[in-house]
Order: sequence, then C-alpha cells, then structure tokens
Amino acid sequence: MPTLNNQIYLIFQISLAFILTNFLIKILLPLLKRNFLDLPNSRSSHNSPKPRGGGISFVTVINIFALLYLIQKGLNFNYLLPIISIPLSIIGFIDDLKQVNSLLRYIFQLSTALIIFIYSPLFSEILKLNFFLSLILFLILIISITAIINFTNFMDGIDGLLAGCTLIFFLIASIMVSSFYGIFFITILSFLFWNWYPSKVFMGDVGSTFLGATMAGVIFQSENQYEFLHLLLIASPIIVDAFTCVIRRFLLGQNIFKPHNLHLYQRLIKAGWKHSSVALIYILATIILSFSTFLPVEYTLIFAFITLTTFIYIDQKIAIKFRDAIEKI
Repeated sequence: MPTLNNQIYLIFQISLAFILTNFLIKILLPLLKRNFLDLPNSRSSHNSPKPRGGGISFVTVINIFALLYLIQKGLNFNYLLPIISIPLSIIGFIDDLKQVNSLLRYIFQLSTALIIFIYSPLFSEILKLNFFLSLILFLILIISITAIINFTNFMDGIDGLLAGCTLIFFLIASIMVSSFYGIFFITILSFLFWNWYPSKVFMGDVGSTFLGATMAGVIFQSENQYEFLHLLLIASPIIVDAFTCVIRRFLLGQNIFKPHNLHLYQRLIKAGWKHSSVALIYILATIILSFSTFLPVEYTLIFAFITLTTFIYIDQKIAIKFRDAIEKI
C-alpha cells in the first residue's frame, strides 16, 4: 500500500510532467511552424498547413523521467524502453523535417525491434526450441514489432486519434505493468490538448514511431499469454485498421508500400465525418476493450466481438467503400 508521501510524490511527478510537456509545445511551436510545416496533399485528411514534429515534447519529457527513474530505482526494462526508442524518434524527427530514405528508417525500426525482443520473456522461451523453429519465430516476432511501429505511424492521420487511443493504452499499462507508464499517459494527455480537433500541431513521426515502439515493448514484455493478449486487444483499434488495410490492398493487387488514404478512419473523413467524431469512435472502442480486460474472459470475448462487428458495420455501411476509395487515389 503506497504511503501518503509516495502518493504526494507521484502526484507531483504527474503534474510536473503535464506542465513540462505543455511548456515544451509552447516554446517549440514557432520553430515547428517555420521548419516542420505539413502541407496538405491528395492523401491528407486536413485542408490547411499544420506544423508537425510536436511529439518531440512528450518524447523528451518521458525520457527525462525515464533517466531519473533509472538513477533512483536501478535498471528496469520499463524505464529503459523509452531510451531504447530514442534513435527511432531521432530518425523520425529528421523525417518530419525532410524525407528520409525508407530503407534507413526500417533499419532503425529493426534495430529497435531487436533490442525490445531480446529483453522480452519470449526471447528466452524461443531459445529453448530447435534452431529452425527458433529462427522462424524470431523473424516473425521481430517483423511483428516493426509492423506495430509502422501501423501506429499510419494511424496518425487525423486530429486526436492516435494520441487519444495510446493514452488509454498507457493508462491501463500503468495499472497492469508499471506505474511509470502513468508518465506516458499524462504527457500524451497534455499533448492531446494541442492535437484535438481543430489541432494546432501534429505529433509527426518523432512521436508516432516512439509510441509504436514503446507500445510494442509493453506488449512483448508481458509476463504471460493472458497479459500479452489483453494488451494486444487494447491496442487493436489502432493495429487492426492498419493491418486489414494492408491485407485488402494486397488482395486487390495494390502496391502495399505506396502511400495511400484507404484506412477506415480516412474513409470516414471522406464520408463527411469530423475528425473529432472519428477519433472518439476509436477512443471509445479502446476504452471498452480496456474495461473488458478486467472482466472474466467470456465477457472480454463478448466485448471484443461487439467492437469488431461495430467496426465492420461502420466500414461497410458508413465509410466510403474501399474499392471506390482506391479508384480516387
């Protein structure tokens, strides 16, 4: 049971993290407007130029606290995870400024994924298997981590969606995994005030790839299969949209590496929905799935089924049809 002093210290940390993130956005915004302006194009869901790269605010604050936790409490993967993701954020920040070669970006993603996986309990379990099976599983899981990083990045296309969903994920992680993830929650919440529709700043690749890597790190650090599946389920509104989009494009003969605007959230914007309405649908789904993970497994499955069927209905009956959206690219 936390003592009163510990509770006061925790409240102080959370308040400080919120204020620091807000302060950083304020002082960086003029710089981002001058050098990191995101100009709308045919794939964009916004109509006016907006500065990107605002994710540098919460990335910086989270890493300051991660270093303090490492100094105070010693080596722990939860505190190390944000620091592991710094190189990925740096290449993302450069990419926000000027486009970086996609192969170079993927090398950074692979490197980050490799470190995350080596620290995962799954790594030691896989080493117990025969060589060829270990190698196949190793490659699949490394690619899966890079997929989560990229899928998270793909979902940062409208105001508030990614920040809103990931802050819920890290709130649950602060309960299930480590209270340290409360720092993630509060810094992303502080950023969300700037990123909510109509946004003043986008998080950019510096923020979205960092969130994807750290979210993957939390999932793959799970102590057992139930925690792994629960955390994956909470992240599913982000992951499943991007994953199913890749599969549908592949089946229709599309180049899956070519930029597009075919995700469900983008097709809802095309159908006339506001950014805030679309973001709230995804955030609400994340909240519902988060709540369901604390219930008996049969209720978790029911909530997951209801959420999935709701999104299928929205995809089929409300959003611009997938094939129609392809023809307009």
